[in-house]
Amino acid sequence: HTGVEEESPAGHGGAGTADLLALHDIADYLALGHVHHRFELPSHRPWIFNPGALEAHNILEGLMNQPGSEGSAQERGLYDVMVDLGPTPRAEATFRGDVIPQRPFARVTVDVGRSTNFEDLRCEVLDAFDAPPESDLRPLVELVLCGTLAFDRSRLDQPALLDLVRDHYDPLHARVTVDLQRPTA
Repeated sequence: HTGVEEESPAGHGGAGTADLLALHDIADYLALGHVHHRFELPSHRPWIFNPGALEAHNILEGLMNQPGSEGSAQERGLYDVMVDLGPTPRAEATFRGDVIPQRPFARVTVDVGRSTNFEDLRCEVLDAFDAPPESDLRPLVELVLCGTLAFDRSRLDQPALLDLVRDHYDPLHARVTVDLQRPTA
């Protein structure tokens, strides 16, 4: 259960690719874990396989399959491995990303600077909502409030905004993330 430094976030969490490639003299197939997205090494004739996590670990991983999101095009799933122990032993691994349904994630970002009071912000949030994801699985939803608040912070009713998210998306879990800038004098 290790990652490969070159595939790990920020280059942490495992062995170097050269260390693993040195094992090819004694191994025809190496299964890895730890890193939450799929990769195969070396690219030309892979024998090292990491399937990724079956479920997303955080909102960024949940957004992986959405174009333009951080980590887009990173897959998660499992490998179906067939091993032939005949005179010329070999292993064949086929990636399966369709076995476990991927729970939908949604991130709604609203710039609070256009709202001069909470009711205006409430309308901005409602306008920012997309259609709920089409899925049998209830989504996980994050509402991100960013920018410079144009009204008193004590009037920012986060529980009411969370209720809006819950009413619109019927999520398994939802949260409001406040990432505000301080007003400049």
